[in-house]
Amino acid sequence: MHTNTALSAHFYSYRPRLIIIGSSTGGPLALQQILSQLPADYPTPILVVQHMPANFTGTFAVRLNSLCQINVKQAQQGDIIQSGQAYIAPGGQQMLLKNYHQQLSLHITHSSTSDPFHPCIDRTLLSVTTICPEETLVIILTGMGSDGKKGCETLKQYHTKIWSQDKKSCVVYGMPKAIAKADLADKILNPYQIGQHLLRLT
Repeated sequence: MHTNTALSAHFYSYRPRLIIIGSSTGGPLALQQILSQLPADYPTPILVVQHMPANFTGTFAVRLNSLCQINVKQAQQGDIIQSGQAYIAPGGQQMLLKNYHQQLSLHITHSSTSDPFHPCIDRTLLSVTTICPEETLVIILTGMGSDGKKGCETLKQYHTKIWSQDKKSCVVYGMPKAIAKADLADKILNPYQIGQHLLRLT
């Protein structure tokens, strides 16, 4: 685990193909602080899994879109993932990554009774393992519990880069704590620092 905020030149040579952000309690503000720093032409597409009921994620996506330069939308079945876009997982469902004719796309599916959250961060992360794990950056933000830990443990076997939010800036230091305690975090940062580091990865 690395708690310093200075990233090496070697680290910045890393260019992810995909960014996945998982968040829960306190996540909406942290997401706003991060995504609002990115320019409209930000080259890496972003998937956002925010624990939120079905009736709220659409409105949340519209609000974020009004505050950000990148385009933010609620994910829909069959969306082809594109740069300059952030896709919010629909509440009450699961957002999975698919490889459709060499293009990354989204599969939106109903949750099963065994899914602990709807949407579930782990479900999205685990869908990456057979597609582009070594080209994915995962960011775990504030939230209760440990959703995201299982997915991060699996992805770490493929050398996926993982960042987590620092304790001081979290509303609830649960999910990031689980990542840090398991020594899965390559970097531990606050939301402003996360945004700044994402800018340097372009």
